[in-house]
Amino acid sequence: MNLILFENDEINNKIPSFDLRYQHIRTILKLGKNDSFDCGIINGPGGRAMIKSLDSSGMVLEFDEQWTSPRLYPLTLIIGVPRPPTARRLLKDLTSTGVDRIWFTGTELGEKSYLTSKIWQNEKYREYVLEGAQQGESTLLPEVRRFHSLRLCLEALEGGEARAALDNNESVMPISRYSPEKERNVIAIGSERGWTEGERTLLKDSGFSLLSMGTRVLRTETACAMAAGFTLAAMGKI
Repeated sequence: MNLILFENDEINNKIPSFDLRYQHIRTILKLGKNDSFDCGIINGPGGRAMIKSLDSSGMVLEFDEQWTSPRLYPLTLIIGVPRPPTARRLLKDLTSTGVDRIWFTGTELGEKSYLTSKIWQNEKYREYVLEGAQQGESTLLPEVRRFHSLRLCLEALEGGEARAALDNNESVMPISRYSPEKERNVIAIGSERGWTEGERTLLKDSGFSLLSMGTRVLRTETACAMAAGFTLAAMGKI
């Protein structure tokens, strides 16, 4: 953890010894009473916390607010819902890059059971988002949503953003030449088996340009990381 995050109501209460953050502070950072470490309030300020008291049952912190996290990048990634292990990696990695929306959608060729896997139950996915934010040293969390179809997902977009989708079959240009001219951008990446003709038509009718990333078939997490990197660079954000 590069930054340890707490809920707003946690920072003023005793952190129990069974909490993974307590264990990280004690065993990895090797901190004790009166020591300080970098931390932050989820979707709030960042700063330093001093360990005021410490015993076998937990620790009490004193938080000193010092800074505000930079805004997340105005980039929405729409992703054909992948296998749960891949979804976990994507949530961590994309959160650490600083995108502000990660939307997963069912697709016609995607495995429908992935939409109801355990990662989506009781907001379990949030622990992977938190891990990514702590890696990226940000207190801000992206919006994570799940849709049962691409049509429902596209209907949730506000409008006014630049839109592009990865597709090796009917692409009009490589993503390396993509130059969006709007502040907010949307990139759609299909499931492992790609888009159907009907989904391509829906994307094009919804204002999406079709882009390629070469002739090779990429893993979902590779395609997402490359798409985010190319787009953020084209936006002048990195």
